[in-house]
Order: sequence, then structure tokens, then C-alpha cells
Amino acid sequence: MEEATSSPMVDLFSSQNYFTVGLSVIIVLITILYIKLIPKKPAKSPPMEGRFLWPFMGVGKRFGTEPVKLLNECKKKYGDVFTLHVAGKCFTFLTDAELFQYFFNPAKGNSIRVKNKKPSGEEHKLAISFDHAVLEFISRVFGIPVNDFMSQHITMVNTMRAKLSPSTTLPFYTKEIASNLMDVFEKTTENNTNVMGYVWDPKGTDDLFKAITETLFWSTVKSLYDKKAFISNEQDACKSFQTIDSQFEIRASGYVPESWMKTFKGSKDFLLKMISSLSTNMDDTTPDNEKRMFQLLREALKDVVEDQSTIDHFGLAMLWASQANSLPSSLWTICYVCKEPAIYENLQKEVDEVFANHLENPRDLTFEKLNLFPYVKACIYEAIRIIPPGMLIRKVMHPIKLPDRDIIIPEGHNLCISPFITHLDDCYYDEPLKYRPERWLESGENSLSDRSKQFIAWGRGPHECPGKAFSIVEMVTFIALFFYKFRNVKINGEIPSPALHRLIGVPHPSQPISISFEKRN
Repeated sequence: MEEATSSPMVDLFSSQNYFTVGLSVIIVLITILYIKLIPKKPAKSPPMEGRFLWPFMGVGKRFGTEPVKLLNECKKKYGDVFTLHVAGKCFTFLTDAELFQYFFNPAKGNSIRVKNKKPSGEEHKLAISFDHAVLEFISRVFGIPVNDFMSQHITMVNTMRAKLSPSTTLPFYTKEIASNLMDVFEKTTENNTNVMGYVWDPKGTDDLFKAITETLFWSTVKSLYDKKAFISNEQDACKSFQTIDSQFEIRASGYVPESWMKTFKGSKDFLLKMISSLSTNMDDTTPDNEKRMFQLLREALKDVVEDQSTIDHFGLAMLWASQANSLPSSLWTICYVCKEPAIYENLQKEVDEVFANHLENPRDLTFEKLNLFPYVKACIYEAIRIIPPGMLIRKVMHPIKLPDRDIIIPEGHNLCISPFITHLDDCYYDEPLKYRPERWLESGENSLSDRSKQFIAWGRGPHECPGKAFSIVEMVTFIALFFYKFRNVKINGEIPSPALHRLIGVPHPSQPISISFEKRN
């Protein structure tokens, strides 16, 4: 009998060969997909980190967990201008302060536009756009319709900037915030019935950030919205704000639908309901210099938005903006001051002198009297310098060529600067890691101010933080009254590091901070 011989066709379709052929096809398809998804790098564009990593992510994981370390590594590797590929998007960073003028000033930005095509419409007249950079995450987080944000964002900003000024409502707000803060500071477990806010134990607190948040939140919303704003038996408005703030970046990214974020959505809906109730019950006969900021914003928007409920969403955005950076910056100021005995002594001396010789009652603290606290203000600025917001952003609407560099940043890139990188650069600050408030009080060529080109915490130009003046009033008032009310303040243990995964706004502490003190009666 002849031996059976195997057919080539039988071998080809054996189970083992099926697997080999299938695996080969999958590898080919993955390779094609990988090549297709690699972001394009036009000629003369900045060096890109993460381009050849898995295209869906790039350096997304590191950017989400250790962004400051990543940025410092890239600056050392590539120089002053580089691009990060993050989850399909390109973020180009400028780290040279001389280039910031093009970032902040629309006219300067237009001056470096590559003249290869004409603007195609009103929205593309600017080479570098703030509105287009923040549009998506503002819409996702606060629910402001895209068209209303694009058409009324400037109205909101200009209203806040005009009304939150020394010549309008700031003097009124200052005295009111001082009185509100003293109400909270003087609460006790036995006597706290009609005052919302934290109950400060006479000997200290195990969570300083929680104490500051619940004190400043309730003290400022009374001024910005209404004396009885957000008070409800249904839910705690301060905790709702904290929920939105803690999940802000997750929702802003767009990777997680809001319907999946039940606590975020519940907190957002509750605050919107509270704001809507305020809007319905506004008293239009209130004198202009005593109107709450939300009432002024409502009057500016009510005739220009199609759906009046949109005003409530703008009001929610204002609530977040009024708290998100002032709270952690106040925390870091107290921490750094209390860890440096000489600085603490100087600040306490200034506070004691002002309240002993210029103010009989701390509740009478006025806007003009805030000028008597230059060292307090310097301590706040120095804390903001060392722990600032992580990133400021714009959208490149037309290719731009950086002066004196053979670099063209392509259309569609997110253009970014990082205060964290600039504020800790020894090219701009002597001993940048050292907390030294005196640097803000020096004169001559070493003088610093909030207008110095290398200090960018509040932004600059037409999109500078519209609540900057209010924020300074809020923090100086809080820090001055805190050190008036509490003596011998001590941080228990080491100051924890900031949670540097947070890029939008000032980072929070990575763990609770315990302090002890003696409470003045």
C-alpha cells in the first residue's frame, strides 16, 4: 500500500496555518492603523514628544500624572519650544518669557501669522484664540451653549472686570467679606445657628484646606450672589462646589460622559437650581454700587441670550472661577508663612500694628485699609509664584512663525505656557525654590510686580483673569483676619507636596494638613 501524501492545500488550511494567517493580517492592520494615526509633523514644526508612542495616547499617561516633571524633561531635551502629543491632540509649550507677548496679545499674535491664506471668517481673524481653546471644556463643565459662549464670553469678562474694580463694587464687597469672615471665625459648636461655614476649633484643625474652603466659600458667595445664597436643606452647596472642582478636569476632557458622573451631575444640577432661584428673585431696584456681581452679570446678558437659563450656567462658571484658585493659594500662603519663623514674625507684626493703630474693629476693614498690608500681599504673591496654576492655553487658528527661530507652529495646535515652569526658572528668579516674600518689596532693577513679564499666574492682556482684583481683595482680607484671629499658628508635620496632576488652576495639597493655634477671644 502506498503511503498517504499530504496536499499543499490541506496544509494551507490547517488550524495552525489559519492562526498564522489571521495573526499576520491583524499585525498588518495594526501597523497600517498605527502609521495612519501617527500625528503629522509639518516641516519646521517644533520637536514632538510622544509622537511614536501608541498614537491614541502619546504621552497622555505622564501628562495626566506628572505633567510638571514631563515639561521640565522636555525643556531640557528640546529647548524653549516643544510639542507634546497627548491623546491625539498637540500641545505646544513656550517656556521663554520673551515669547509670552505673542501668546497674550492678539495683535502681537497676528504679527507672526504665516501669510499663506486669508482669514475665512470672523472667528478666524485671530492667529491665536483664547475662546476656541477653552470652548469645549467650558461647555462640557458648565453647560454653556457653544454659540452663547462664543458670542457673550467677552460680555461676561468685561462686565466682571468693570464692576469688580476699586471705583465700583470692590469697596462695598471688601467690608462685607471682612464681616462675613469674622462671623465664621467666631462660630463655636454652641453658637453657630445662623452662620454657614466651618466651625474653627479653639486649638486647631486636622484639615486646613477643608476649613479654608468652608470659610471662604460661604463668606464670598454672600457678596457675589446674595446674603442667603445657596442655603438649602436639600444639599450642601459648598460640598457640591467641591465635587465639581475635584472632577473638573475629568469632565473637561470629554472622555467621560456626564451621564456616567452621577455625583458631578447631581452637584451641578443642584447649584444650577440654586442660581436659577436667585435669578428669579432678584431685586432690580438695588443701587448699582450695592448690586451683587451675579445681578450685574444677569443684567448684562438678559437681552442678548436667547434662553434665559443660559445666564444660570454663566453664573455657575463665575462661582467656580471665584473660588478655584483663591482657596488653595490661601492655604499655601499660610503653610509657607508658618514654616518660616522670620517671615511669620514680620507678617504678624504688620497685622498687629494695623489692627492696633488703624482699626478698632476688624469688621470695619475697608478696601483702602488693605493697602496697609503690603507684607501680607507679598506673602500671597510669593505663594502663588511657587505654586501657581499649571497651564494657560490658546488655540492656533493660523500657522505662526516664532521670531528669531526657524519654527512654525501649525494650525490646530494648542499653544500653552506653564507658570509652574516659568515661576521656578532661575533665569528669572534668584533662588526660585526659596519662599522669600521680600522679593516683591524690592525696588530698582530687581523689583517684581504682578505685571512682571515672568509672573503669569493671572494671565495677561484682554483675557487676563477678570476677577483678579476681587481675588486679591479676598485673599488679603482672609490672610490678615486669619492671623488677627489665630495666634501661634503651627503646621503639624511637613508641608505636603501639591497634587501636580492638576493642570487647570492652582494645585491642591496631596494630603490633609493639620495645624494648631490659639484662638483670640
